[in-house]
Amino acid sequence: MDNFDETFIKDYCDDNFAEYLSDMLVRLKKSNPEYESLLKKQSNLMNKNDRLADVLENHCLFSLSKYEVKILKNYLSLKEDSREIEEKEIFIQGMRECYFLLRKLDLLK
Repeated sequence: MDNFDETFIKDYCDDNFAEYLSDMLVRLKKSNPEYESLLKKQSNLMNKNDRLADVLENHCLFSLSKYEVKILKNYLSLKEDSREIEEKEIFIQGMRECYFLLRKLDLLK
């Protein structure tokens, strides 16, 4: 299947897939207000809670207060919601790429 070697998919998957995903997430943030709001809420929680940032970003280990655990649960819930939106967008992008590839291979008219 030599035609596959000439597609956008192959180039990105081999060389720049992380960049492709990053670009997609930037577009998603600009085009989806719900996603942008979730990211802002996550960022606000991290900025207001140094210990949360230490646990999640710096992998520090220490006991958390009940309040800190509540904040952590809230953050993880927001993260899960934003990740679900990202996964849906990745799926849609994959379907677009599949359609493009099938058209390029003349399997769709």
